[in-house]
Amino acid sequence: MKIGFLADLHLNVVDPLSHIDAKTGFSIRTLDRFKALQKAIEISIQEGCDYFILGGDIYDKLNPPERLKTAFLHTILPYSDKIKIILFPGNHDGADFTHNYLSEEALLSYIGNPPFKIISEIATLYTEGGTEKFMFIPWTTDLNLIIEKIKEVEPGLVCFGHLEIQGALASTEYVLTSGLHPALFDKFKKVLLGHYHKRQRVSQKVSYVGSPIIKDFSELEVEKGFIIYNTNNNSESFYQLEERKVFNFRISNDTLDEIDKYLEKNPIPEGSLIKLEFIGTSEWYNEMAKSIYSYFMEFKPLKIKRTRITIKEEIKEFDSVLKIQSRIERIKEYSKDMNNENLTNLGIKLYQEAENSFIEVKV
Repeated sequence: MKIGFLADLHLNVVDPLSHIDAKTGFSIRTLDRFKALQKAIEISIQEGCDYFILGGDIYDKLNPPERLKTAFLHTILPYSDKIKIILFPGNHDGADFTHNYLSEEALLSYIGNPPFKIISEIATLYTEGGTEKFMFIPWTTDLNLIIEKIKEVEPGLVCFGHLEIQGALASTEYVLTSGLHPALFDKFKKVLLGHYHKRQRVSQKVSYVGSPIIKDFSELEVEKGFIIYNTNNNSESFYQLEERKVFNFRISNDTLDEIDKYLEKNPIPEGSLIKLEFIGTSEWYNEMAKSIYSYFMEFKPLKIKRTRITIKEEIKEFDSVLKIQSRIERIKEYSKDMNNENLTNLGIKLYQEAENSFIEVKV
């Protein structure tokens, strides 16, 4: 059996990375998200998947507007007779699951027979025909309930959830010390999760699929897409969904010529996302930023973000280092209590990196 799994779509009417499309009334990046969802379902159908699962945070805000819910329904409705669709809530979706996933009009049309299955509570369910059994864990803050439910299930199941797992990395590279310990899931065959936008493997059996497209510029170098899971050989195949080109240019006196040569051979496609990091003194930035920004605007990007960075020689005088040291001390203290050698080593590594390299302070 094959299963398509996508999470953290974060649909919203507006988006910080794009303007509103006049024809639809949605932001361009919202339309990109709908397109990514369509592409993921279509690939899942082409690859012979039996199910397509949406693993939480379909919406970015609680109580989404009617037209957003209607657009979501109209996006997946054409596929509902070609593949079985299952969804469960994430922390951004709220607990009022059926009302959030179906518009008022659709609730009346599909009452008792929705075009997809909504799993609103922790559940262990057989697939149609009873050939496979899966555990589903929608978002909940009751960690004790999750622990008790996991104790009750038999070993060897596949689990889909929207959870916080200790040791996972957020897209900002922050190491999580809260949440559930990955060893809790050792009894499962595979655990596939939504919630954190960075695609990653937390342990041998626990993985985050990541979000389908970039949500902000902190995710520039993070893989974006969805996976198809094969129960027969317990394998995952990753499929890229982000179609816009994304660029990050670090601009200083030393890199200007290098960037010019690069752009001569590699012009930026229209509609790309661009981040410009200006590295130098305030005087240099004030002199150069406007003309450089205007130059990149000629490529007609969807969005340009500018960041000014000042490099200082004395590392220890900055609050950034103090924050890093404080964070690492918390990690080391926590890992000591948990007897987790990996977290201790990671804390030491981060501390050494902070001491041995310059810190970029955004102003």
